[in-house]
Amino acid sequence: MAPVEENQTETKPQPHTPPAVCRVRATNDTGEEHALAAYVSRIERPIMVDRSAKDDGLDGEVCSGRFERVVFADLHALLTAIWDDHVHIDRWLAAGVRLELASPPADVDGAAWRTLVVQVCASLSRWRLRQRRRRIIAATILSIVTLAALAALLLLGRPAH
Repeated sequence: MAPVEENQTETKPQPHTPPAVCRVRATNDTGEEHALAAYVSRIERPIMVDRSAKDDGLDGEVCSGRFERVVFADLHALLTAIWDDHVHIDRWLAAGVRLELASPPADVDGAAWRTLVVQVCASLSRWRLRQRRRRIIAATILSIVTLAALAALLLLGRPAH
């Protein structure tokens, strides 16, 4: 290799940057579709768009690293996916996925909605855990009561000798 002179810089080949893969959650609302299309057209980097109206496999695909960013039409579309337990924001952020809204809330400053969504998800996770515990306790009590009732029926239904 030839020595590099002081006024020259050695250039290393730059790896080809693949296009960002962007998951756009399709909707049935024409206005939302226009907002999504306009938003995607403003993204500087070339992207491959995967459009789908179904959220059931979204979390696994995002956490597997298939998408660099996920774009929802608005906060309502994102929160609907969260309530339906199709989106786990904490996993997405850990995977480095950018979460974006085509129409962010106008009354929220900048990206503050992301912080709010993360807090809502954490609160929802705690609530779901409490509910799960309550259901387990209720199911256990109901099972015990059912077994006691069955035992009473069997004992009372026996013919006396």
